[in-house]
Amino acid sequence: MNLNDLYVKIRRATAHTLVLQDGEKISEGSGFCFLPTGEVLTAAHTIAGGFPVRDGEVDSPNRRIVVRLFEQNIDMIYKPAVCPIQISFQSLSIKPLQLDIAIIVPAESSPQTKFEHLVADTNPVLLGDEMYFGGYSDEVEFPFAFDRNIDSAVEGMDAFRRQFGHGIKRLMAGPMIKHGTVGNVVLATAGFSGADLLNVTAFYLDNQIHSGASGGPIVSRQGRAKGIILSRSLTTAGQEDGANLQVPSGSTWGISLDVLKTLQKK
Repeated sequence: MNLNDLYVKIRRATAHTLVLQDGEKISEGSGFCFLPTGEVLTAAHTIAGGFPVRDGEVDSPNRRIVVRLFEQNIDMIYKPAVCPIQISFQSLSIKPLQLDIAIIVPAESSPQTKFEHLVADTNPVLLGDEMYFGGYSDEVEFPFAFDRNIDSAVEGMDAFRRQFGHGIKRLMAGPMIKHGTVGNVVLATAGFSGADLLNVTAFYLDNQIHSGASGGPIVSRQGRAKGIILSRSLTTAGQEDGANLQVPSGSTWGISLDVLKTLQKK
């Protein structure tokens, strides 16, 4: 797949997620459609507004999840199907392990018969793999700051600016797509008597994302989704007057989709 086609494919499948509680924004992020019927994978913290997810937090009747696939002209209400993916240890006195992954689905049937999507690839991520990843990042600005220079007296401008708080600016700018290499892979394997092995793979890309891209897709050159963006990784600044100061490390932390194999067996 040539790079232009790959970038277009990623853009069209990448979703903007907006979570409202009683009409007020509590979270905003990204996700991606991974099935032709519209199901979206994202980070659990973008749906819950934080992590770990507290009991009942995502099931509030006053909470709405708005998913917008801008380049497919889709704007729909979604609901959580799995948020977060949670692993219970029945025979051990250990709290359930939460993975920062969520699956959300259309709340009602859609006239959209087929969604453009990225196929989920559950094969392992390997060191040195080249990846492309994107989301609705707040680093993207309108050229020349024209949105701030228009006089508020212009009819409808105040309402337009209010909508910026609900992600209109990010939608109009479109997702930011970046390129990186897998520089570190951390594999956690859990196995219990009479149970299948559970593999959870975290990995780091040598390029960083910004706020708003969490939940976006991490994609191979072949156009298959290999993981989900979780966050920008941080490191200690190492300054005498701020020994505990954390600063961006220049890399991005993601989680592989190999955990979906376990869900498929349930």
